[in-house]
Amino acid sequence: MLFAMERAALQTARAEPRTLELAADQVIVRRLDGTEIQTIPFDPDALTEMNREYFLTTPDINFDGYADLLLIYSQGLQNIYYDGWLWDSASGRYVYEPKVRELASPRFDPKTRRIYTYEHGSATDNVSGVWAWQDGDLVELRRDEVTYDDETALFTIRTYERQQDGTLALVREEQRTQEQMKSL
Repeated sequence: MLFAMERAALQTARAEPRTLELAADQVIVRRLDGTEIQTIPFDPDALTEMNREYFLTTPDINFDGYADLLLIYSQGLQNIYYDGWLWDSASGRYVYEPKVRELASPRFDPKTRRIYTYEHGSATDNVSGVWAWQDGDLVELRRDEVTYDDETALFTIRTYERQQDGTLALVREEQRTQEQMKSL
């Protein structure tokens, strides 16, 4: 499916002003004078009329003061996953960051410098996480998993936290009834 080209001007306090042009299967990055900086390909099947207005977003993914780039690579009814590129001010180009693909429906909070994720698994099951940048790497700090057992009619909540060695370890596990879950 071909889409008409769209153009968005992007300017932040710390970055060179540029435009992002959304074409059928790529984003064309240009300086304001029209000089092409780079092209970023994407799967054209990921761009739909339903997600068109938020397919491309420019949050500050790594909280360095520069607008970065997110493009949807997978979207279901509940969860959205992105490909992410970080703006590299030294080269004046976007650099692909593969770990962004691990973030389910991310929400970027510049005040806390944290990324909050939420993955809807079913009507009762979900996983939420807290991520941060540490020494240039995107790492998961915490994960909360909620599962439901039909036989016992109990929810199990497991909390994992990042340890000194970089692994996520189970730090708490509890079971709750449906009534107890309402009070969370």
